[in-house]
Amino acid sequence: MSNCAICQAPLPLDSATCIYAVPESEAPWRADYAAMHRGSMTHLEHKIHVARWSLHNASSQTEKALGVFRTLALAHAGERIHVFQVSEARA
Repeated sequence: MSNCAICQAPLPLDSATCIYAVPESEAPWRADYAAMHRGSMTHLEHKIHVARWSLHNASSQTEKALGVFRTLALAHAGERIHVFQVSEARA
């Protein structure tokens, strides 16, 4: 298994495309707030989602923020984190 060169997330076996390389409207962290409220996700897991997505959307981030996101992404390189769908998170 390989990791994304940009955010260090594990790449899906059937694709070389990272799940974090999407616009904000499709960002994997959109359902995290409901999942955290339910206790299905930790705040750290949410931060990793945001960091990975932000690295793919670097033009909307400050250099200081990107440095924090890179550090967090590297510290959790290859770590799988559950991605909730908006409908799943509300259930």
